[in-house]
Amino acid sequence: MSILKNSVDHVRHFITSESGAVTVDWVVLTAATVGLGIATTAAVRTGTHDLSGDISTSLSGAEVASLGCLGSAGGPAGFDCYTGPTIVSAGLAWGHAWAPSCFAVAGGSVTCNGSGGSEFTEQYTMSDGSTYHKVTRNENGETTVTWTDSSGNPVDEPPPMS
Repeated sequence: MSILKNSVDHVRHFITSESGAVTVDWVVLTAATVGLGIATTAAVRTGTHDLSGDISTSLSGAEVASLGCLGSAGGPAGFDCYTGPTIVSAGLAWGHAWAPSCFAVAGGSVTCNGSGGSEFTEQYTMSDGSTYHKVTRNENGETTVTWTDSSGNPVDEPPPMS
C-alpha cells in the first residue's frame, strides 16, 4: 500500500503544484497569436494577389513622363527651359508719332483734344522662320510694350535671343 500511497501523493502534489503554470499560459497565448496571424494571412491573401495583378497590369501599360529640361541650363540666358523659336535677327522697323488735335477758338484761345504720343514697331525673324512683332507705345507719358506672333496673336513674353 505504501507504493500506492506514494504514487497518489506524487499525483496530488503534481496537480496542486503551481510551478510551470506561467509557461502553460504563454504557450496558449502564443498559439492563439500564431493562429490569428495565419487566419489574417489567409483572409487577405486573395485580395492581395488580385491587387498585385492589377498593379502589374497598370504599370506594364504606363509610359514614363518626360521631365523636359529639368536641371539643365540649355536655353538662352533667362530662358533655361525655353524650347520655342528664338530671335535670330531684327529686321524691319517703323513708327509714327501724333500730336494732340488743337484748334483756335474765336477770341484767340487754343483748345486741344487728346494727347500726343508715338508708336514704334520692330519685326524679328525667328529660328523657325516665323516673325514676331514688338510694339512700343508711348502715350500720356506711359510706355507699354506688347509682343505678337506672325498671326497677330499676343505673346506673353518676348522670345529670347539665340
